[in-house]
Amino acid sequence: MPEAKRDTLPRYCRECEVRFACHGECPRNRFMSTPMGEPGLNYLCAGYKHFFNHIDHPMRIMATLLRHDRSPAEVMRIIKHAKRWPSEERRPS
Repeated sequence: MPEAKRDTLPRYCRECEVRFACHGECPRNRFMSTPMGEPGLNYLCAGYKHFFNHIDHPMRIMATLLRHDRSPAEVMRIIKHAKRWPSEERRPS
């Protein structure tokens, strides 16, 4: 990531658990304010956070399958037989 792009990220982004995936996205799309009022938040942030947190568990399963020389497509069968989707466990009731 170029230094100028990285250095203009608000603290909210720099400390985000999904920054590894979006990298703060394109600077031209950073026209929102963070929950703390800091400028420079990408307007797609909430959607990115939801999406990347939602796919986290299946992606980890697929990575494990690949490390064991198995097809990542097996994730569908594994998830189908799971009792609960991990992202549902994190949601408040």
